[in-house]
Amino acid sequence: MSRAPETDSDSDTDSENRSPTPSSDAENRPPTADADADGRGPTAGNREPTTDSESREPGADSREPTSENRPPSAGAESRDPNGCPAAIPAEMACVHGGTFTRGDDDDPVSAPAAPVTVSTFLMDRTEVSNAQYAECVAAEVCQPAFPFRGFGEPELPVVAMDWADAHAYCAWKNKRLPTEAEWERAARGPDNTTWPHGNERLGCERVHVRDRRGHGCGTEVTRAVGTLPPGHWGLHDMAGNVDEWVQDWFSECYAGCPGECGEACTGTDPRGPCSGALECEGRNRRVVRGGSWWWGEHFATGTRRRGKPPVNTAHHRYGFRCARDA
Repeated sequence: MSRAPETDSDSDTDSENRSPTPSSDAENRPPTADADADGRGPTAGNREPTTDSESREPGADSREPTSENRPPSAGAESRDPNGCPAAIPAEMACVHGGTFTRGDDDDPVSAPAAPVTVSTFLMDRTEVSNAQYAECVAAEVCQPAFPFRGFGEPELPVVAMDWADAHAYCAWKNKRLPTEAEWERAARGPDNTTWPHGNERLGCERVHVRDRRGHGCGTEVTRAVGTLPPGHWGLHDMAGNVDEWVQDWFSECYAGCPGECGEACTGTDPRGPCSGALECEGRNRRVVRGGSWWWGEHFATGTRRRGKPPVNTAHHRYGFRCARDA
């Protein structure tokens, strides 16, 4: 696949050879499903009616519930000390909540480093693949992603979709996009490391990025999801492969600059400007996280953040994964 040379700058212009654009028109996009923002399904609350057991003699034959053998009430769910539910979908992992230092004082866009708190949540172990996204397109919920040559194999991460389609896919799965704070907690783990695998650069041994051989560790494309060793919490590709859309609107910094996020990025479970709503006056970019196959390992740290227009008309570097409240 031929490409015009690019400089190592965070440019919004790609000079890729593309296949023809699908005939779908943005105006024909189906509306996003009005799924609950936290991605939860209905609560299990209906119980079988109880029978009158006053005439029974207590004993093994009556199976009268006692404090020792009574099953949990409907809707109750056992959890471990970190707040993780006993039943977790196989494709998801539990990220432990807590207070951690988010940000990086050495990067003006990620500054200042300051403590924030997130609640325990679930996150997809891998980025959404082309095969998974195709199901959403077939259901007429998502629009087809732009068909870049070489990036459409079923096991590769889907790329080149709008933020709105990433949002719609997660809602369709009864999930949601992670917040920016959640994403960083997931990437940096309980020890707040620089990369998901630790604080040392390990290159293509652990991350699918550009190295001396070229983009994508010399392959010039993305890598099949979940094929590199996982990082914290059992999550794959939280560094490299594709930049990942999150829920938050982009701000020029967390605090202390023109266009700062301010109070919306502080405290417990921060959600960023306008709480990540579909519209936010004065904001026109969404946050992407994690670096990609196109950039070097320095772009793939757990703190690095960038803002991109939610209508993705040119890029084959942006994908996503979903989250859900625990």
